[in-house]
Amino acid sequence: MILVKHIPVMTRRNFLQIIALLALLLVLLAEFWYFSQSPLLSDESFNFRQISRFRRGDLSMEPLMNVIPGYHALVALGLYISGRTGAFSARLISTGFSILTVLIFYLLTKKVEGRPSLVKTLQFAFFPLIFPFFPLIYTDILALLLVLLGFYLTLERHYTLAGLTGIASILARTNNISWFAFLFFFTCISEYGSDWRNAWRDRVRLLRHTWAYWLGFILFAAFLVVNRGIAIGDKSTQPLFKLETGNLYFLLFLFLFLFLPQNLALLPKTWRFIRQCPRFLVFLLLLLSLFFLTYHNTHPYNNVFPNYYLRNALLMAVEESVVWKLAYFLPVAISLTLLWVTPLQRRAYYWLYPFTLLSLTPFWLVEPRYYFVPLSLFILFRLVTQDKVEWITVGYNLVCALVLIYLIRHEIMFI
Repeated sequence: MILVKHIPVMTRRNFLQIIALLALLLVLLAEFWYFSQSPLLSDESFNFRQISRFRRGDLSMEPLMNVIPGYHALVALGLYISGRTGAFSARLISTGFSILTVLIFYLLTKKVEGRPSLVKTLQFAFFPLIFPFFPLIYTDILALLLVLLGFYLTLERHYTLAGLTGIASILARTNNISWFAFLFFFTCISEYGSDWRNAWRDRVRLLRHTWAYWLGFILFAAFLVVNRGIAIGDKSTQPLFKLETGNLYFLLFLFLFLFLPQNLALLPKTWRFIRQCPRFLVFLLLLLSLFFLTYHNTHPYNNVFPNYYLRNALLMAVEESVVWKLAYFLPVAISLTLLWVTPLQRRAYYWLYPFTLLSLTPFWLVEPRYYFVPLSLFILFRLVTQDKVEWITVGYNLVCALVLIYLIRHEIMFI
């Protein structure tokens, strides 16, 4: 403690942040060890079978594989190089991706806020939806890592590298095409703001900056044509031109509880907004009508094993009565109001919302893992207003995350 006191202020802050990040690294390794001896959980068995095929040199696909197997190929390559074959090693590689993801997020906080934010990094690392997946054999953390890395490269104005990283993110998870478009859009507004006429006049330079994105869009369009859809295996579970609202409602439902400390702190501001703009209540009533017209839970994967999959239990219950629908809609309406009054760091960051809409409406299956990117960017973009609330949020996230990993590890439930 004496040593720390005599370090200059800025250096002391950096020193303490390094200590905290090293402690966080130990937490992530401890989480890996906690899961390392557990049986394969949920879709882990499916993903590991595909990895094992590639590890043996068998390039055939699992019959129900619905994503481009970029993650599986990369993990299989890691297993091949290390001479390993088991799930323990595959989980260790996934944990490595997770550590890199947290590091990139930490670096992004410096780009967005002007200096590194430990509190936001901890909020992200312990985020209850994401933390349980850090050591698991799932595609989603690698997909998130590549989107965050692409955004970091965009802010650094390394546009070609950002575009190529975005292409890699699509190979990790196909629905990252929406976030690939977000990176492209952010490149354009970083260079030209809202002056699209100037961008058109300067189109040669713009093309030089964005050629990797145009290559990605062309390759993705070719993939859709050749594959006859976005899903590789069972195309019936993901029709190409089927627009759904289920994920939007579920994301808004979860938002109220995932950001509970911050949302409670915003209640006075929210109440003032409602009093000053009562017409917003009319908008919510119209949204309620739309909800009753558009809400349905019809995907076969959302109607199985309600005693294990927590989301399925909720989605199936909502279908049972009008009372359940109203109870489900109430957090949706509150979340939408809270988002309306939540300030972000820059005006450009509000484009997160339409791109979230774009990323979720094409998907029939209601799946919380689809929310990793928008929720991570929301944590990054949100304006910090009360330090005390931010640290309470870190504790809240950690407690929720620990409860979830216990329930998941002991196969009591899955997200």
